[in-house]
Amino acid sequence: RLIRGAIPFRMTVRRLEPTEWPTALNLRVAALTESPGAFGSTVVRERGLPLATWQARLTGNAWFAAFDAEIAVGLACGVHTETPDERELTGVWVAPSHRGTGLGDALVTSVRDWAALQGAHRLTLEVVRINESAIDLYTRHGFEVVGQTETPGHGLRENDIVMSLDLRRLARPAVRIERGPSAGTT
Repeated sequence: RLIRGAIPFRMTVRRLEPTEWPTALNLRVAALTESPGAFGSTVVRERGLPLATWQARLTGNAWFAAFDAEIAVGLACGVHTETPDERELTGVWVAPSHRGTGLGDALVTSVRDWAALQGAHRLTLEVVRINESAIDLYTRHGFEVVGQTETPGHGLRENDIVMSLDLRRLARPAVRIERGPSAGTT
């Protein structure tokens, strides 16, 4: 029996290093292939990005991957916004074979903790209105609906949902965020 939020021992979540861009690309392509309407990109666009763009994505932001043993099965990204005390949660996806295992919760928690450790006060996200399982996941983590998208873009349609989490309400995380195979801290 699985306890919500607890993942099986063979599964891990860790931050990807810039050199692990192929893992990020493969997960992104898998997500776009399996759930094309949930994300603001296409397989063709992602595969066409140059190596420097992929490395910059993983350098400037926090891309977390979920693994079952050595197989990458999930992704979530924490990105900087134009507002210094805000970060955005984006690109959350878990392979259908691993949904319900707690990996979605672990990925959201990883991005949340990263944002809090950076001193951010707010973590925001945008989600397609019809994605009820994602909305349930975010609500479980304390996100609240704060509005609707006003203009389509990034895979979203007008009136899809904007959610926010006030990180100041949370206890400061006492965690180390593991990075890459050599595991350092950030």
